[in-house]
Amino acid sequence: MAEAAQQIFANLNRHSRIQQLIDDGEAEGVYLECKAPQAPRLSRGLKAQLAEAISGFSNTAGGVIIWGVSTTKHAQSGLDILTQIEPIANCNRFAQQIDRAIPTLTTPPIHTRPSRVLHKRKTETRGVVVTYIPQTTGDPIQSAVDRRWYLRSGDEFIEMPYQTLQRMFAATSSPDLHPVFHHELVSLGEDEAWKLPIAIENHSGAAAEHVHVSVEIINPSACEKIQAEKFRDVSYLNPGKCIYMVDYQGVIHRGLNELAGTLKVSMRKGKRPRRILRLIITIYASRMRARQWNVRVQLAKKGFSVRAAELEFLY
Repeated sequence: MAEAAQQIFANLNRHSRIQQLIDDGEAEGVYLECKAPQAPRLSRGLKAQLAEAISGFSNTAGGVIIWGVSTTKHAQSGLDILTQIEPIANCNRFAQQIDRAIPTLTTPPIHTRPSRVLHKRKTETRGVVVTYIPQTTGDPIQSAVDRRWYLRSGDEFIEMPYQTLQRMFAATSSPDLHPVFHHELVSLGEDEAWKLPIAIENHSGAAAEHVHVSVEIINPSACEKIQAEKFRDVSYLNPGKCIYMVDYQGVIHRGLNELAGTLKVSMRKGKRPRRILRLIITIYASRMRARQWNVRVQLAKKGFSVRAAELEFLY
């Protein structure tokens, strides 16, 4: 179950929880993989291993990777037992490397929560990184490094048998749409207003039709002015809310992202400029389970970063 991987990630929110796994003699398994890199750098070899893990966990039931914990194979059971913490130097930077790499390592790309960094003491720069990989809801996930599909079997990643791959593709007859924020397209104009294009990508081979996208600004009081291109303002139909909607008239295919619309936002000025924009993005399409993302956008003069983008299914 995907919920099991989510629960593991949720529980690993303190450094002491990692040590507890070791003390309890926890082993790698269907939902858990550990890695102890020798240097705080996502090398070519580690990227290949990460791509394999993303594909394997996504195609099975989701999973968690703990970076900075070594394992030892148990002589009798053959299981890889968590042995000790080997903290990663500059772990915050290492986590950023992981998060930037994840969308580039598979086809279709996956989008997940930011990796969690755990320090034994707040003053330390060394620590452990925890990465969550969700289960795919669309087409099977292929490693972009070796062009293979993987499954998680026990504590190993195995290449997916052709018959299984065929069944997975045959079962994905519905679109799988996600919002995309292109950093290079976001700009701060001379009027000090940010332009945020919101694009839609399809992770499934099934074409998406009759696409409806809504964007709700949760903290409009932090905004001085809001304008929208392509979106229409429907706030008057939703008292107390600031909502923009668009009905996309075309078809969205896998590999061809489409622009839903653009928000132009001026933030209120004060002693400390407000540069956090909180959004709820909801997407509907024919033959697709409706879903929404709770997004927290950190604006900056040189662009922006998405601080959180958590997916929820509406039904």
